[in-house]
Amino acid sequence: MTLALLFASMWLARVIAPDTPTGRFLHRWTVVVPAARLAAIRPGQVLLTVLVLTVVTISVVLIGEESTRLIGTATPEIAGWITMFEVTSYLDALVAVVSASSLWRLGRTPKVFRLPRRRATGRERRSRASRPSAANDAKDGPDRLVAA
Repeated sequence: MTLALLFASMWLARVIAPDTPTGRFLHRWTVVVPAARLAAIRPGQVLLTVLVLTVVTISVVLIGEESTRLIGTATPEIAGWITMFEVTSYLDALVAVVSASSLWRLGRTPKVFRLPRRRATGRERRSRASRPSAANDAKDGPDRLVAA
């Protein structure tokens, strides 16, 4: 009850006297700062929060009272995993993409990634058909066989 009266009196002071130093202070700490914090929330954080709350809700429904102890014990470890995967995985992927794109633009791509170039001429070169050597014929005998 006392807390509700305190918030009501702060709201009333902010509405009645918005141009006083107290009104500006209350406006800053009750409107501007919370709005800036809410604007800093990214969609990935919302998705992660929804995912964690869904897992917690499902575990409480399926396991019951024991799941609350389990979740309370595992929360610091899960928070560490989320932070570790978020920062290092994204950083490694970003470095790989930037390196590959800069190499590609500079023309210094490894030969594995290069596409074969075709000749500028429109015709292909013809090669002469070679005739087999007479020395390799079986009718000449074993002493006349020569490796081709």
